[in-house]
Amino acid sequence: MAFEERPFLYVVRADPPPGAEAEAAWNDWYTMHVADVTTRPGIIRGYRYQAVWGPSDQPTYMAVYEVADEAALDQATIANPTGHLPVDHQYHGPRSTTGRNSRMAYQRVGPEPEWSRRPLRPYQAESSPAKAIMMPAQNRAESSGSFEDRQFLYVVRMDLLNREVEADFNRWYNMHVEDVCTRPGIEQGFRYQAVFGPTEQAQHMAIYELADEAAIEQAIIPNPLGHLPPERQWNGPAGSMGNTSRMVFQRIGPEPEWAARPVLPFRSNEA
Repeated sequence: MAFEERPFLYVVRADPPPGAEAEAAWNDWYTMHVADVTTRPGIIRGYRYQAVWGPSDQPTYMAVYEVADEAALDQATIANPTGHLPVDHQYHGPRSTTGRNSRMAYQRVGPEPEWSRRPLRPYQAESSPAKAIMMPAQNRAESSGSFEDRQFLYVVRMDLLNREVEADFNRWYNMHVEDVCTRPGIEQGFRYQAVFGPTEQAQHMAIYELADEAAIEQAIIPNPLGHLPPERQWNGPAGSMGNTSRMVFQRIGPEPEWAARPVLPFRSNEA
C-alpha cells in the first residue's frame, strides 16, 4: 500500500533541547524512537524531517507516521506509545524550552473525490482519557510508496475560520492542490484534516512531495498560481482562512543513509 492510500497520518512536531550537543543526543534518541513507535500495531512506517524554510516561530522537526486504519490511531496517540520498552529506549536528556511541540492525527480528505466523500472521524482533543489502553507491540515490515523516497516535502497548515463556506472551501482546496502540482518539480499533493490533537493547532494540512531541491523555489514563491484564471482562485469571503503556515522539510531519517545527508541551512520566510 502506497503512502497516498493511507487513511490516517500521525504527525509529531517538535523542537530540540537548546545547545548543539543536546540537540545531537536528542536526534540520536529520536531516530531510535521513530523505529520504536512503528512496532505498535497498525503503525506502518515513520519518517523524520527538519525544517529548511518557513516561519521561525514553528517547530523545527517533524515526524510523520503512516497509520493503517482507524483502530491504529489509538496505538499512535496514547500518551507514551513506547513505555513498554526498556529504560535505554526512553529519553532522559534535557527537554525543549520553546513549548511548541504538538501531536496530531489527520484523516485523508482529498483531493480525489473518493477520499473527500468518506465520513470524517469525530475530532478528539488530546486531553481525552481514552488513550490509557496499550496493546502488545508487534513488528511491521511493510513498506509504503514514493513518499518515503522524497527528500523534501512542502507542508501547508491552516484553519477554516468561517464554517459557512466549508463546502466551497473544500471544493476549492481540492482543485488548488491539483493546481499546485502543475508547478515544475511538485509531484503529488495530499489533503488532511485533524481528528486528534490540541484544538489550538491548525486543523487542515496539505503535503506536497517535491522532486528535488530545485523544486523548493517553485513551492515557496508567494503566489504560485497567480497565472491561473479567476475561477481557479479562492473567491470566498475575505478572512475565511487563518493560522496559516507554509514550510519545507528535508528528510533526515530514521535510516542512516538519510541522517547522513547534509541538511540545507534554514531560511526564514519572514526575511
